[in-house]
Amino acid sequence: LTPVNIPANYSASTYVSFSTPVRALGVTLNAVNRETFSRGKSIINGVDNIETVLSHTLDLNFENRRKGKLDVRVGGEISLTNTRYSIAANNVFSNTRYYADMRFNPTDKWSLASDANVVNYNARASTSPCAFR
Repeated sequence: LTPVNIPANYSASTYVSFSTPVRALGVTLNAVNRETFSRGKSIINGVDNIETVLSHTLDLNFENRRKGKLDVRVGGEISLTNTRYSIAANNVFSNTRYYADMRFNPTDKWSLASDANVVNYNARASTSPCAFR
């Protein structure tokens, strides 16, 4: 193996965030939409490969509004990623994530925290090499 420096890899991302209290339930609703684009070159078996990645993510969660001693957040996220290669099969995959975070502050000097994440991966590869041009 010989390392090779590759020029002109770049990426861009953006997000939109929305948050609103749901007073009847005593929670805050948070929603985030993220979009990410990246393009780069790699060398596979001595051949230049252009890799283009477009990823879409939506995150929705709820957290308690009154955060005295207890702070709780539960939510879910779904993402879809489309990767295109110039010399290899394209790849489309999705991830689904569920999560919960909890922090308990019994005193000013003590804090107990716990979190849990469940992630499901799903992949589907296409057979035709193609690149965004």
